[in-house]
Amino acid sequence: IGIPTVFLYNMVSGVIRSLGDSKTPVVFLVLSSIINVVLDFFLILVCKMGVAGAGWATVTSQLVSGLTCLIYMYKKYDILKSERVLDRRFITNLCMNGVPMGLQYSITAIGSTILQAAVNTLGSTYVAAMTAGSKMFNFTCCPFDALGSTMATYAGQNVGAAKIKRLGQGVRSAMIIGSIYSVLSLIALYFTT
Repeated sequence: IGIPTVFLYNMVSGVIRSLGDSKTPVVFLVLSSIINVVLDFFLILVCKMGVAGAGWATVTSQLVSGLTCLIYMYKKYDILKSERVLDRRFITNLCMNGVPMGLQYSITAIGSTILQAAVNTLGSTYVAAMTAGSKMFNFTCCPFDALGSTMATYAGQNVGAAKIKRLGQGVRSAMIIGSIYSVLSLIALYFTT
């Protein structure tokens, strides 16, 4: 149930962004976060559901956010009302572009889980060291994930608008930003760890 919910939310907020509205997805993301926190407290503390409660809170909050995005899009953008027919070519194209990114995140998460399970057998000192290293890694690599996701959206928008020249400019800018950040994070990690 979690994967379709996340897919729905990402698809809907991606469509809203591609229509030139970048603020509305943030509002729905904040809504989702608030619902998630409230449901976490309710399902874990009041209903005593434990980890399952946290999972249900996450899935429910994303489902509510995705559905409200969908309703918002349907009411606000008339072009979506006139194009109700699903075209198999477009669906195939979207899946061909989205599946590799989804698999990338899945493989990374599975690898992290396997690694954590192996480290847990070594004792609390190793677990603490692994956790500290993992936090540093996440802190330094999070901007690269954001840059990759941003460029995926940017590339999709520009290919759809047939602005290939602009796409090249964006890729060059992203490479410069990524290179500068790489050097800065290398220096920061070298002198702080």
